[in-house]
Amino acid sequence: FDRLKSDELRHILTQQTKSTEELEDLITLADGSLETAASLQQHRESWRILRADLIEIAGGNFLRATQLAGELGKQKETLRENLHLLRIAARQELLSCRDLEGSFRWSSCLLDLLSAERLIFERNLGAQYLLNVLLARLAERRSFTRALGGATLLERVTV
Repeated sequence: FDRLKSDELRHILTQQTKSTEELEDLITLADGSLETAASLQQHRESWRILRADLIEIAGGNFLRATQLAGELGKQKETLRENLHLLRIAARQELLSCRDLEGSFRWSSCLLDLLSAERLIFERNLGAQYLLNVLLARLAERRSFTRALGGATLLERVTV
């Protein structure tokens, strides 16, 4: 099935939510899926915090990048969910970008998050280390396309 449009989700979810802020968050988190909206409703606050952290890190906060990597790396039982929430946040930032630099930064972050999940769960690489590399890359304030030579996450961790 095709994903539901935001207006369709809004119409359906209006009956289930109490506030407009919660409704808008659920529409964003659902990404066109009622099933996803239902399962992620309990993670709404975590998503808001992780999204704020990502935006702060993208502003150049290396300290927060290191802290977040450490926090997420230690939470093994919720790591997959948190990576999913980070992907949703990065995707929302990508969709709201108005310039090429920002679009490249957030699309690279999104690809790195996908790679990190695969490397962590399929290849058993260290979550904290991978997240440190990924979030430090996001925090880099120089021209993003030149900052790391366009290397992928896998290339960065194996070099």
